[in-house]
Amino acid sequence: MTRHPEWQSLALYAGGDLGWLAALRVRRHVQACEACRAEVEGQRAALDGLQRGAMTLPEGLDWEPLAAEMKANIHLGLQMGEIARSVPRRRLDPTGESLVWRAAAVCASLAVILASGWYLQRPHTPAVQTTFSLPAGSSELVKTAEIGEGVRARFVDQDSGQVTIQHVFTE
Repeated sequence: MTRHPEWQSLALYAGGDLGWLAALRVRRHVQACEACRAEVEGQRAALDGLQRGAMTLPEGLDWEPLAAEMKANIHLGLQMGEIARSVPRRRLDPTGESLVWRAAAVCASLAVILASGWYLQRPHTPAVQTTFSLPAGSSELVKTAEIGEGVRARFVDQDSGQVTIQHVFTE
């Protein structure tokens, strides 16, 4: 014997609200299972009774006050619609001044975010620069060293004017 569908699936199948694939599975089971078929038929009968009862008005219902209340609600809704149409909507002025201010605010915010990101990502080691001269034979050798993101050294030969630059990066 196959497993019975859950009662929720049977109720949805009885009301016609089950998806097509699940309805196909439940239909095949209901055709083979007498207990589930009786459950579906009972639920369909109850649903038909509810629908018939919903179509008839209760005994002793005084329709006049209900009709008057519905008319009042309709008139109230129409008046609120007129009021809503008469209130001017806030629109951008023809020069687009409001749009310009908004765009400026967005650009300024973006600039602050980018500047903050750049500042926070750069290394915070202090840059040190030192210059000194050493005698090297008949000519002086000028050395400049900068320490910051890396070490950069510059050697200038006074006689030949030749410049040698070395840059070593650090992390």
